[in-house]
Amino acid sequence: MRFATKVYKEKRSLVHKIISAWGKHTPVDEITVQMVADYLDTRARKKSNNASNKDRKNLLAMWHWGVKMFDLKHNPVSKVSVLSHDRKPQYTPPEKNVLAVLAAAGREERIFLDAYLQTAARRSEIFRWTWAEDINFKRREVRLGTRKTKDGSMAYEWLPMNDALHDSLMWLWNNRKFKETPYVFVCTQPGPHYGKRYTTRRRFLKGLCERAKVRPFGFHALRRYVASILADTHKVSAKTIQRILRHKNVMTTERYIQNINHDLKEVLALLDRRCVPEQSHDLPQPNSTPSQEN
Repeated sequence: MRFATKVYKEKRSLVHKIISAWGKHTPVDEITVQMVADYLDTRARKKSNNASNKDRKNLLAMWHWGVKMFDLKHNPVSKVSVLSHDRKPQYTPPEKNVLAVLAAAGREERIFLDAYLQTAARRSEIFRWTWAEDINFKRREVRLGTRKTKDGSMAYEWLPMNDALHDSLMWLWNNRKFKETPYVFVCTQPGPHYGKRYTTRRRFLKGLCERAKVRPFGFHALRRYVASILADTHKVSAKTIQRILRHKNVMTTERYIQNINHDLKEVLALLDRRCVPEQSHDLPQPNSTPSQEN
């Protein structure tokens, strides 16, 4: 599938809404600017300006595709202006809350969190990790992949593995319960997903936050937290953080990613220097290097 699941569901939902608004038998070339404007205005009043703008973005892309593939004569969406809206600041947990969650986590839970805290990865990138393709102990690197490209294809980059992440993943490799699975993180709780890779952990962080008695936050908040720690505490430049978060054009990134790994190794090592309350299960001990070669 070209689109990520979330994007696909978003576009499918929009199609259902416009069919309901305009009727399923209305020819595409009879959709007018006024019809689009009325739909988006209704969407703004019932939901929000932000929701309206998101629908406009997807409608615009839909019509661009129609013009390209079916020679539609015009794009009525392009003549409807974006609505103003105030973007609410997204919550970034303070360091004390993140440390409290780490202290409340069990060993394998801590390793899972470390994968995010030591890489600033997107949620799905860690979920899809495999030992053979994404973890290289010999070179001390991890691979992250995303579909945030124009054509929806996967784009991968290798990042340095700092000491904390190396030790965590090494312990997990040597103590993994399901040795036959290629995936790094698998479900160990009884149920239909037992022994299978995670596709979602909706209550995982919420449960840990409740256990630590802190305000709940999600996986993407950890990504913002890493950026804030590097910027505020370690005074890393915005340009370098942007490279770590991989918010650049993927073609440009692929051209120089190998050249910046040496620089990023020192930067990512900064994420290892946190003071986490010690518990008996907190820190995995390094073990022998696995025989695999990536």
